[in-house]
Amino acid sequence: EKEQQIVTIVSAVKGDGELSDFLVQVIKGPHGRRLIQIIEQYPAVYSGFIDESTAHHFLSEATSLRDHQLILYIISMTSIALTVHNNLHHSNFSNVTSSYLISFGLEWMKSEELSVAERSSGLLLAIATAFDGALDQMTTLMASLYDCAEAVRNESTVLLRYFSIAIDLVKKSETAAIAFLNSKLFALLNELCRSDDLLAAINGIEYLGELTKGAGAKPILDALSGDVVATKDDHRLSSPISWLTSLCQAKNNPAFDPFLRDTSMRVLVALLQNAVSSGYGFVNMNFSVLIDVATELLEDRGADIESRLAGLAVISDLAQTSSFWFQRVLFPSHDPSYRTLSAWMSLLHTGKSELVAAGLFALAHVLLHSDEKYAAAAVGSVPTTDSPNVPNAEEVAGLKRRLINAVGIARNTQSIKFLLKTARQPVSPLRIAAMDIMHAMIKQVWGLTMLTGISSESAGSSTSSITQSEFLQYLVDRTTEMDKEGKDAKFELILAVKGSPHFGTLSADAQVAIDRMIAQGAYYMPSQLSEMQTI
Repeated sequence: EKEQQIVTIVSAVKGDGELSDFLVQVIKGPHGRRLIQIIEQYPAVYSGFIDESTAHHFLSEATSLRDHQLILYIISMTSIALTVHNNLHHSNFSNVTSSYLISFGLEWMKSEELSVAERSSGLLLAIATAFDGALDQMTTLMASLYDCAEAVRNESTVLLRYFSIAIDLVKKSETAAIAFLNSKLFALLNELCRSDDLLAAINGIEYLGELTKGAGAKPILDALSGDVVATKDDHRLSSPISWLTSLCQAKNNPAFDPFLRDTSMRVLVALLQNAVSSGYGFVNMNFSVLIDVATELLEDRGADIESRLAGLAVISDLAQTSSFWFQRVLFPSHDPSYRTLSAWMSLLHTGKSELVAAGLFALAHVLLHSDEKYAAAAVGSVPTTDSPNVPNAEEVAGLKRRLINAVGIARNTQSIKFLLKTARQPVSPLRIAAMDIMHAMIKQVWGLTMLTGISSESAGSSTSSITQSEFLQYLVDRTTEMDKEGKDAKFELILAVKGSPHFGTLSADAQVAIDRMIAQGAYYMPSQLSEMQTI
């Protein structure tokens, strides 16, 4: 009730032209924080108060305050008002005031107080959202961001803040992306990627990937795919994609560094995936180099675990991009030995549980994408010369089965036997990884049949009981998992079997056992086992 009374009082003051004086005096007084907290609870009411003179007064007063908490509250209040208004034009804010707000936000982004810097970023985002469709104003903002970034280019923490706000804007709109490219920020980012400062270079490379996520992806991808890019001094540099590709190769490369290589590989794959998801189409880059480098890392038994995992991530992510890349990476027509797939499967022989589990988890992720999604993603995202070779959804299902069979071939056994044996290992990550693959298999049309060995033709016959299926014996065995994570994973597997459209192909005893386990819940423990654990 008191809070509502305060809002009513503030509303009454609105009409006499002294609102900004009144609010600033209260804010600077002993009850300032409380008032701002109250107004923040009523943003729609407060947004009606903000006008040009109030904004000027608030922010100019903020510069004279020593209390950072009050400063960030004032910034936050202005941001709320702008966000609620949604458009500066609706607020009757002039370009002069817009520029003033931008200058204020940019200046306070340098604050050593992280909370103030973050609120200032929010203020800039609110301003930019308000004139989203106005290219001139967005270009002015990007130019201001560049000036600030250039002035602190040797202060990496503050520099990255300015890039971060620019990238957030690019993600929100194509207008911002065009303004970003028209400014010198793009050139500065390319220079940052080539910095001698390893951390700065890695951050710059990762920002290149972030730029292609969201509404501004297409103009950014156009720029990244160009032959060259000009720096702020009009020097000509190789295109970012060419530069990233070169960083992946150690041979004849004085700039080679394993951290840069791993980051560059990851970002190149992200660029391709973002191009596909945004409908951009095919990104012109030398993927053969990327695939070869990742394959070599998988094959190199002397490489550290992090490097081999980096190679695995590239192969797995690239294969998940579309049906074209699934086939191109793992089952290429030009390589009947399927070198990359063999390198992936070689992880299962390492004897290192971390690598074995990672190889299985990655395989599960490839399986989980639907066949239709793989096929649809390939449309318009491959070179026209390869279009006739793009697998359709039915062919993707065949590729997935071949991928599962490759596990058994690599281990010189049946794939399902290997998975069930792994699912009973004492190492938790191995068990959960095996369960993840079986879970992903159940999501496939063919998966439950492959796991159980029970086809729809044999359903209900006397030979389709639990005793005839190693998978079903494993599934109904409560003793395989003792910790919470394992029990949760096992229960998810049970629920997946129950939810499968092919659940009815299981025998009656199997269906009854699974229904009983679901009714008992994930953590049910048979009495004999419970007594043993107590002892």
